[in-house]
Amino acid sequence: RLSSRVNSLTVTLILAVRKAVSLAISVVLVGNSKGNTYLWVGALAVLLGTIGYAVGSSSKRKSKEE
Repeated sequence: RLSSRVNSLTVTLILAVRKAVSLAISVVLVGNSKGNTYLWVGALAVLLGTIGYAVGSSSKRKSKEE
């Protein structure tokens, strides 16, 4: 359903964020430690990249409408 509504890059980013969040939750809930530093840096990078893409694509859409 998702791929019929948005482009393939958006689907890929959504799935990457979902996997990163799932991994982070698993490490925190199942693991005895707070997780690896690289895990948190990677999750933050995925999140920031996705937010940047969302902001950039929404501003492109607004400029095309005007």
